[in-house]
Amino acid sequence: MKIIIITVILVSFLHSQDMKRIESILDDITELRTKYADCQSTLTDIATLQEQYENKDDVSKLKSKINSLNNALSSRNNIIVENKKILKANEDEISTLKTKINSLNSELSNQGKAIAQNKKVIKQKVDKDENSFPKLILKDKYKNKNSIISFKPSPFRLKAESYIFDAPNGLEIDIWNKHRSFTSGTKTSSWTKITGFFIDKKWQKAKQEMWVESKNTVKR
Repeated sequence: MKIIIITVILVSFLHSQDMKRIESILDDITELRTKYADCQSTLTDIATLQEQYENKDDVSKLKSKINSLNNALSSRNNIIVENKKILKANEDEISTLKTKINSLNSELSNQGKAIAQNKKVIKQKVDKDENSFPKLILKDKYKNKNSIISFKPSPFRLKAESYIFDAPNGLEIDIWNKHRSFTSGTKTSSWTKITGFFIDKKWQKAKQEMWVESKNTVKR
C-alpha cells in the first residue's frame, strides 16, 4: 500500500513538473511567434522602402520621409534627454529631502533625550526636597487645628491682659484687661471667639469678629 501511495505521489510530482515544462514551452512558442510576426512586418517595410528607392520618381519623397523620420527621432531624443534631466533633478531633490528628514529625526531624537534628562533632573530635585511632604502634613495639621468647634454659649473671663484679634492668627484690634468677662459659643483648638461682652454689667453682642487666645481664658 505504501509503495502505491509513493508511486502516485511521484507520478503526480513528475506530471506537475511536465505540465510546468509544457507551459514554459508554450510561452516560448508564443513569444517566438510574436517576434516572427514583428520580423515579417519589418521585412515588409524594408521591401517597401526598397521598391520606393528603386522607383526613381519616388526617391525625392523617400528622402523627405527619411528626413522627417530623422527629425522626429531627434525630437524624441531631445525629449528623452530633457526628461532625464528632470528625473535627475527630482532625484537630487529627493536626496536633499531625505537628508533634511534624517537631520530633523536626529534633532527630534536629541530633543527627546534632553526632555528625558530634564525630567530625570526634576525628579531628582523633587526626591531631594525633604521638606515638601512635611510641609504638607503641617498644613493639614494647621487646618485641623483651626477647625471651628461650636458649643453651648457660656461666660468666660480673661486670666491675664490679652490682645484681641479679628481672626485666629489675624490682626490685633484691641487689648483687654485681666478679669474682663465675655461670652462665647465658638472656638478652635487654640482660639476662642468673643460673641459678646459686658459693659457696666450689661451684656452687649459683639458687632465684629473678635478672637482671643484660649490659653488666656477661663470658663466661669
